[in-house]
Amino acid sequence: MDHDGSAVREALESLDAGGALQVYAILNGLVRSTISIMELTGRP
Repeated sequence: MDHDGSAVREALESLDAGGALQVYAILNGLVRSTISIMELTGRP
């Protein structure tokens, strides 16, 4: 993803509504997990 932003953008643009919701849910879960780990470790 960090090496080919154009490919990621194209893949996301081609999703239907259900696929977009699924990607949003997965990314939301990853963000929540990251925040939880940061809170547990006390790292900003």
